[in-house]
Amino acid sequence: MELHIGIDDFDSPRGMCTTYFGALIADYIKEKKDIVFLDYPYLIRLNPNIPFKTRGNGAVSLHLEIRDVYIDDFLDYLEQGVWEYADLKHGKSDPVILVSLGKRIDFFREIYRRALKELVPSRYVLRSIKRWSNIKIIYPKTGRGIVGAVAAIGAYKLKDFTYELLFYRDVHEKKKSRAVDQKILLEIDKKYRPLIFANFDYEKKRMLALSHGPDPVILGIRSLDPYILLDIFYFLAQKIKFEKAMIYKSNQGTNSHLSDVKMIKDIRPYDSVVIKGVIFEEPTIIRGGHVIFIIKDETGRITCSVYKQTGRLNRFAKMLMKGDYIEVGGGIIPSVLHGMTLNVEYIRLIQAAPLEIIQNPLCPICGSRMESLGRNKGFRCSKCGYRSQKIKKIRKIVLRYVEPGLYIQSPIAYRHLTKPLETLGMCGKEYNNVIISPLT
Repeated sequence: MELHIGIDDFDSPRGMCTTYFGALIADYIKEKKDIVFLDYPYLIRLNPNIPFKTRGNGAVSLHLEIRDVYIDDFLDYLEQGVWEYADLKHGKSDPVILVSLGKRIDFFREIYRRALKELVPSRYVLRSIKRWSNIKIIYPKTGRGIVGAVAAIGAYKLKDFTYELLFYRDVHEKKKSRAVDQKILLEIDKKYRPLIFANFDYEKKRMLALSHGPDPVILGIRSLDPYILLDIFYFLAQKIKFEKAMIYKSNQGTNSHLSDVKMIKDIRPYDSVVIKGVIFEEPTIIRGGHVIFIIKDETGRITCSVYKQTGRLNRFAKMLMKGDYIEVGGGIIPSVLHGMTLNVEYIRLIQAAPLEIIQNPLCPICGSRMESLGRNKGFRCSKCGYRSQKIKKIRKIVLRYVEPGLYIQSPIAYRHLTKPLETLGMCGKEYNNVIISPLT
């Protein structure tokens, strides 16, 4: 029968990682000849705006075909793993393992769709899941991770996806630094990009692929093709020290959280949302270099914030003006100062407002720019002395240094789900076989 496993909230500020636990399970499964992977292990990123999210707000799922005789032993292994690896004493770690026997329930898909874009109450999901007899839940604490576990299963089978190759060190290693030569990673990036992406920010000269916390992840290389990741694995395996490696299929780099266009009246706190409207007031630059503007549609207005850290997006926002018709995507965050605020992740300029300038007229005698003599008193040429009350100011439409199109953040500000510019129009490659681990 089919068996789907969802895992979430193993992350801990003291070092544990949900993807590492997923890799442990995958290694266990590989040793069982009668358990077959239906697809790659999944690394699923969810709504990045949730205030109590885990690190990266990522959950893991595995999708298997298994014989009945293995199920009890498998459940025992999973439960033992929770007590052995989860950081149960830390308040930010609230692990859940969910096992669904048989075909995936449609409810799972609905929770995945919502958890990408909304705040989904864990109590509601936990209460709903307990109605089905073919579902087993392991949660030693409150079960907060149930939303991610259900959503990760609900993501199966992904239609828009990428891949990530993750290298892990020993889970007990807590150093924040990684013994990896960044020149090697830069060499890899230059060789394979854009089929690998979001691994290096060339503007800031910062490596994005390296982890910097106490977790067991050494580095992660993101790609559209698992066979490229396999080549990279064989190259890096000779260059770095690691314990295990895993290739995950993921919704990272797909913008899947920004697919719903909403009217302003319908948005709620912590939504990931897309809004179309007209800029109501001229953008202003506030302390710190952040850009603030108000967008309106036929149902209301909302403040939009483009942080300085977004780099090229912030620079573009400074060139917007009142009357521009735009599409903005990002997360809704409650603000004491501005109320409901959209933290902008991208701007699509649909139609630029015309820029009109008003100038004093040119002298009809000598061609010099005339000067005003006061309201309704006409103009005088300071060069030749010509005067006239009949001449009017000149209204002129001038070109703006913006053009319609998509504008996104600099790589340093990418969220896991952000689709990079270099992969626009591209999608992950699907193969019939599954490379569960480069080590096999």
